[in-house]
Amino acid sequence: MSQPVGFAWNRPRPSWPDRARAAFALGLARLLVRFVEVEKIARLLDLLRRRLARRAATTEEAAQAMDVVSASSIVCAAGRDSRRCSVAIALFCLTKRSWVEWCLGMRRSPLETRAWVQVDGRPVDERMDAAAFLPVLAVGRDGVTVGL
Repeated sequence: MSQPVGFAWNRPRPSWPDRARAAFALGLARLLVRFVEVEKIARLLDLLRRRLARRAATTEEAAQAMDVVSASSIVCAAGRDSRRCSVAIALFCLTKRSWVEWCLGMRRSPLETRAWVQVDGRPVDERMDAAAFLPVLAVGRDGVTVGL
């Protein structure tokens, strides 16, 4: 027999405006990740950052954005598809006129790529060891930075 499985979500439910922003960000992120190359996504995020963002997000704002996006998407809540979720978090912050740094990195052993958002050089509420990942591409205050 099968057992019902669910997530224990002990955080308050996001407001309707935040859920609408998250739905928009998740939909756009899904299209971008599916049909656009990573370099073009980075350039688009940088363009939107320069045009829309008024200030850098605080750690609390970025964590709240991650909570709202995770509450709106079972894929993000489960920790799957980090690229789509991190792009959605960056877009969600842009709807509030703030900005987080978006990073894409890799590690060698075992080979894995991962995307995350960070504030002041520290990953926000991540379930991974960011020190194990080498940033390959980042979009921050200084624009698009290519590593390696």
